[in-house]
Amino acid sequence: MSKLTLIERVNTDYDPFEDRIKLVVSTKDDDTYTIWLTQKLLRRVFGHLFEWLAKHLPETPGRTNNSDQMTSELQNFAQQSAIANLQPGKPVNPKESSRSWLVKEMDIRKLEQGVVLVFKDEDSSEFGLPLNSQQLRQWLVVVHHHWVKAEWPVDLWPQWIRKSVEPGAIASSRPVH
Repeated sequence: MSKLTLIERVNTDYDPFEDRIKLVVSTKDDDTYTIWLTQKLLRRVFGHLFEWLAKHLPETPGRTNNSDQMTSELQNFAQQSAIANLQPGKPVNPKESSRSWLVKEMDIRKLEQGVVLVFKDEDSSEFGLPLNSQQLRQWLVVVHHHWVKAEWPVDLWPQWIRKSVEPGAIASSRPVH
């Protein structure tokens, strides 16, 4: 098993020529990489992320009603809170010597307080993007923005993400960390 290199900052964008989501990332050593994600890969991964978020909703004092309506309202509230706390960060600018690759395999390491998205390159090197619940929600909104821009089918996206942001409200390539 190879060593996991942690990603500290990430810019997310859509490249219409490649028809892919592009992540420009930096590590603690200030190395930069360009990571390409296909719609097909993301479709396989996102269901697991939505499921994890559903299991990690904010605690509500006295909540005993676990109805679909209550869950939907809690998801909407958590999503709106994450969006409200989305702060612009320093952009990641790839260096000339930066490696670029298409992710063929991606893992999700689930933790109590968040997840680590693990992107594997062609040499089986692993790059991990740790996201707590709020950061995951923020990143998903940014990806959703680019997903819509790409005119990809939105059928996989839960209602609480689809209706959480008006079109154009998320700045393109806004860093998560």
